[in-house]
Amino acid sequence: MSQRSFIISYFAWHYSRAFAESWNTCTNYIWAVWHFFSVPILLRTFFAPWHKMDVQYGKGLSVENFFGPLIVNTLMRLLGMVLRTIIILLGLVCIVAIFLLGIVFTVVWIFLPIIIVWLVWQGILKI
Repeated sequence: MSQRSFIISYFAWHYSRAFAESWNTCTNYIWAVWHFFSVPILLRTFFAPWHKMDVQYGKGLSVENFFGPLIVNTLMRLLGMVLRTIIILLGLVCIVAIFLLGIVFTVVWIFLPIIIVWLVWQGILKI
C-alpha cells in the first residue's frame, strides 16, 4: 500500500465511518445513563410512596385510625416525589453533560488531523 493510498483511506475512514461510530457511541452512553438512572420507571412511579413504605388504615371509625395513616402515607409519597425528582434531574444533568462532551469530541475529531500535524510541526521546531 502506497503512502498516498494510506492517507486517502485514512481520511475516508476518519470523516465517514469513524465519525458515525463515534456519534453512535455517544448515543449509546446516553441510552445507558437514561436506563442507569431508571428514568422511565421513576416517571411511571412518580406518585408512589418511597420504597412502598405506607401504613395500613386501622379498623373502626376513629380520627386516629384515619388521619395517622393519611399523614404518614402523604409524607411518604412526598418523600418519594422529592427523591425521584432529584434522581431524575441528576440523570438529566448527566445526559446533558454526555451530549455536550459528544459535541466537543465531534468538533475535536473534525480538526484532529490538523491538530496532530500542528503538534508534530511544533515538536520539530522545538528540536
